[in-house]
Amino acid sequence: MKRRNFISTAVTAAGITIIPRHVLGGIGYIAPSDRLNVACIGTGTQGTRVLLDLLKIEDLQITAVADPVKEV
Repeated sequence: MKRRNFISTAVTAAGITIIPRHVLGGIGYIAPSDRLNVACIGTGTQGTRVLLDLLKIEDLQITAVADPVKEV
């Protein structure tokens, strides 16, 4: 690798780590590491109503929903 290529690659890599995330992602961009993953287990009917409110929160990501008790 030539010295000039190495230096330009190093400067580019350093620039990406220094540039704030809102510049790369745009205004209002939420990085995946800034989101909270939530699993709702055993929520039932009442939890479904709460889940609808949780879906409106942008910083929250619902990853799983389960209700293991099934009435027969």
